[in-house]
Amino acid sequence: MRAKLSALVICAIAVIFLFMFFLPGEKEKRSHFGQLIVRSGYPVRLPAGQKLEYETILIHKGAVLEFYGDTPAWTQIICYGNFRLEGTIRSKGFEVTGKSLDTIVYNGNRVGHDYDEPTAGGRGGNGGRLQECHQSSCLQLACFSGKRDSLGTGGRGSRGMSNQEAMACANPGKCEECYLCIDQKYKVQGHACDACDNPSNRGPSGGHSSPGKGAAGGSPGRVGGLLYIYVGGDFISHGVIDVSGSPGGRGSDADSNWYSGGGGGGGGAGGNGGAVYLEIIDKGNPSVNIEGGSGGKGGKGGTPHPENGFSVLKGEDGKPGSTGKRGKQIRITQKSPV
Repeated sequence: MRAKLSALVICAIAVIFLFMFFLPGEKEKRSHFGQLIVRSGYPVRLPAGQKLEYETILIHKGAVLEFYGDTPAWTQIICYGNFRLEGTIRSKGFEVTGKSLDTIVYNGNRVGHDYDEPTAGGRGGNGGRLQECHQSSCLQLACFSGKRDSLGTGGRGSRGMSNQEAMACANPGKCEECYLCIDQKYKVQGHACDACDNPSNRGPSGGHSSPGKGAAGGSPGRVGGLLYIYVGGDFISHGVIDVSGSPGGRGSDADSNWYSGGGGGGGGAGGNGGAVYLEIIDKGNPSVNIEGGSGGKGGKGGTPHPENGFSVLKGEDGKPGSTGKRGKQIRITQKSPV
């Protein structure tokens, strides 16, 4: 009797062991992925760069599934069954990068995208100055031109002219050393040239005889994200996948109410678009936005002081930045569901 009882206990333990460690394990291979349902009014935000696997996916109309982060990284969305997209999948707003990014994704496919360098930011506006200067005036060489962009950032506007510089323009015999400056990288007549924006070269401080400062350029727009989407079942889509670049920043407005106006800052370049790879059955036609962001607007040039300024010395507006480059959409068509 005791031997039978021991045998029953051993069998029961064996069954429990089998149930705990084998049967659920087989089931967990697929069931733990479950469903992803995103409802309108309850946006889902996840860090970019993950591999997400689900049995089915449903994104309702008006709903948003968003991937975010500081730098771009490939996000993989793997759906073994049906995927219905009525709302929006968004991945954008990443820092500017010139890197080529690639990775190996589901089914062993290699995907890649080269963001390339940012497009050009807008030139900063010229500072307010006399339209015609005496031919022999040293101010013909002065650096009153707005700066070009640097890696998508809008150029800085130039400062305007001071009262003393305007007088020197009409009377070339009264030139000062700093007026001969082309830019700070050059030496003129054996002397190091001060930067033209150096406040010490403005004339009396705090007075309306001084020029308005040039304004800073706008920042470049951010780039779109990187998405790989695999769907083993039907992909039914009336929604949008958005990996577009963001608009460039607006240039700052220049100083006003001085003797002359400074130049407005150039607009920042729009961000470049990202990339979307779709590995789907030949059904469904999602709307994919891979456009580059619009260039930022230039800042306004400064205006002279209404009483103590020189009205013709209005600063030039900054130029707008360039539109970002278009991204990439690749469609890999499956012959049948996996």
